[in-house]
Amino acid sequence: MKESPAKCKFCNADVTLSVHEDSLDMFDMEFWAKLAACNRCADYHTKRFKIIRAIQWFANSYMMAKAANHKNAEEMGDECRGNVNELTKKLANNAGSHYRAPYTWEPDWVVQIMENPGNATLSCQFYERQMWKDWNRRMKAMKEAASE
Repeated sequence: MKESPAKCKFCNADVTLSVHEDSLDMFDMEFWAKLAACNRCADYHTKRFKIIRAIQWFANSYMMAKAANHKNAEEMGDECRGNVNELTKKLANNAGSHYRAPYTWEPDWVVQIMENPGNATLSCQFYERQMWKDWNRRMKAMKEAASE
């Protein structure tokens, strides 16, 4: 294993990148350094992707049942809505914990996802991006205050 200092691509924290020698035959260390992530950010984004995939799956399931005029479409819709409700709360809670900020969750978010299932992933990514922007603003303000 070859080790090299790098920065987390999400939070810019210092990390030590360990790359197997065989991997360096494919790409150089500079390429691998661009992919480096600290454990905290990697764990958060892994969870986030799983939750967003599940939200998209439930939204699509309801959309397909409704489009096929399935006899239990409304029951399926209630079940999917409940699952999306819990998953969006989980997504918001995880983002709040990761970005160390209070989070807001609105039931309208679930309604929006269920009415526009094709945009479920975009809606979740927009929410997460807003949390990141708020965190980024706070970090910049802290750095400016420290430099004064």
